[in-house]
Amino acid sequence: MESIKQHQEYLTNLHKSLSGEDITAIDFDQMLIRLKQITADLQVLEKINEEYNLLKADISGRIAGMAKATAIAKKNTSKLKDALSLIQSLPGLPAEKLITTYQREQARFRDTFAVSFGMLDPMAGGKRHRYDEYK
Repeated sequence: MESIKQHQEYLTNLHKSLSGEDITAIDFDQMLIRLKQITADLQVLEKINEEYNLLKADISGRIAGMAKATAIAKKNTSKLKDALSLIQSLPGLPAEKLITTYQREQARFRDTFAVSFGMLDPMAGGKRHRYDEYK
């Protein structure tokens, strides 16, 4: 947001003005207008952050579900351990890494449960998502 950079510059300049001996250079009317703008922008950013957290929680839940189902279907102890470590790492992942992890797990899930998605039926058409593409 361009306004955030403008707010940061304004607040930096205001801080310098308040730190100095001469506060007569401060335009208090402008300061009130700017503080209202900052408050409105912070409310918008707070709403965006709430939505981001909801989406992140949803994607993390989907990844965890697919990883658990795939690990259980493979009936392999190391796959279960891998799934557990993946699930534990999800809260700390940035959005970009979360998306690539989702795509990789989705491909793994579709490969594991190919019949459920009609991938073994040549008449079903559709593109087959392969785990190998996301390694």
